[in-house]
Amino acid sequence: MSSVAEERIKILLERALEEKEEDVSTALKIAESHNIRLPEGFGIRICNGCGSFLHPGRNSEVRVSSGTVRYECDKCGEVNRHGYR
Repeated sequence: MSSVAEERIKILLERALEEKEEDVSTALKIAESHNIRLPEGFGIRICNGCGSFLHPGRNSEVRVSSGTVRYECDKCGEVNRHGYR
């Protein structure tokens, strides 16, 4: 059952790349109800404050400094910080 849910989540998040914001909330609900993680790379692209998909340069600002990447959402102002190597 979870493999079907994982496929559906992946499809919804790929559609979110094309500016379908409602698909992000649906994908998050499916992941939560089936207790599975989001696919690699998508978790950091979702705002922790409002749940919108962050498109760098379009609806978010990205800054890189000293091992940290900052994504600032233009919609709610939330700043998501992630490390990198």
